[in-house]
Amino acid sequence: MRPSPQRHTLAVLRLTIGITQKEMAAILECSTPTIQAVELGRLNLSEKLAGLVSHKTGINLAWLLTNDVNQPPVDVEGVPYTKALFEDYQALGLQQKHPDLGALQALHSLTMNVRRLCAIYYRAYKEDDSALCAYKLAKAFDDLEKHFGVTEEDRVAVKIPESDKIAADIKKIPKLASGYLLEGFLTSMRLESEKKLKKNKFPFTMNSEYVGTKDGQLHYTPEREPQKKPAAPASKRKKK
Repeated sequence: MRPSPQRHTLAVLRLTIGITQKEMAAILECSTPTIQAVELGRLNLSEKLAGLVSHKTGINLAWLLTNDVNQPPVDVEGVPYTKALFEDYQALGLQQKHPDLGALQALHSLTMNVRRLCAIYYRAYKEDDSALCAYKLAKAFDDLEKHFGVTEEDRVAVKIPESDKIAADIKKIPKLASGYLLEGFLTSMRLESEKKLKKNKFPFTMNSEYVGTKDGQLHYTPEREPQKKPAAPASKRKKK
């Protein structure tokens, strides 16, 4: 494979879909100099901007952030990325903003990361490193809360309901605990989604296909023609 003359995957993406730096900046709602600086390697592509690129174009986030210009671009499903695919994702742009998708993405991401968290704690326990694990996770959560500006109001919104009945139910059926842990989160997400729906009118309901990626994202994906299975070879008759 011949090495790509481009310095950044963002440039590879832009040339693949055939748009100018100014047009890419308009899609991402950022400045043209920002696009130029990233493509020339003078500015690191932030995770936030990379996520927006993936969200707006359907490009695979891992491909974009890995920044290996010699690897061909792929979409969120790992399908080879083309200009036609870009146009399909653009047509789905309004649906990507639907608050119901945002709520689904939050739940999908939460589920994936809770599983990862459980695996981390399990491994730490096996290695007798529970205290160190708790310290590192608390520090990571502190950084994330600071980054996203989490408030006391947010913590109250997702708090586990305090009720003697809940405690009694969990005592009878311990498996209910995980459901109660999510009750505050799900209720708050539903109320927030309703606020967004009132603020922005969406002339459709969610009925398209979407795909969950390994990094916890959900994307609407263009309809693809079903792959035809190759015909089975005709069996040869045995000669008598």
